[in-house]
Amino acid sequence: MMNPIPARPVEELQKVSRNVLCTSYDNCLDLALSKGWQNFSCRNCAAFSPIQKTALDWEEDALRCGALVGIVFYFQSMP
Repeated sequence: MMNPIPARPVEELQKVSRNVLCTSYDNCLDLALSKGWQNFSCRNCAAFSPIQKTALDWEEDALRCGALVGIVFYFQSMP
């Protein structure tokens, strides 16, 4: 069972304690948003379940992220 806890915002990204590659991360993020938390932590969660992806899945994700970044920069460069 997922159990994110509220956390204070941090100044340094290294101090963020989240398991973004967990199958429950989306649900925990939704929960934190619904409760109005400014930040949350996975530090005390014992339910970490890693996302299972093949190398091809990761490659497709990378290509899609690259395309998204390209689109964002394209629109930012427009007058």
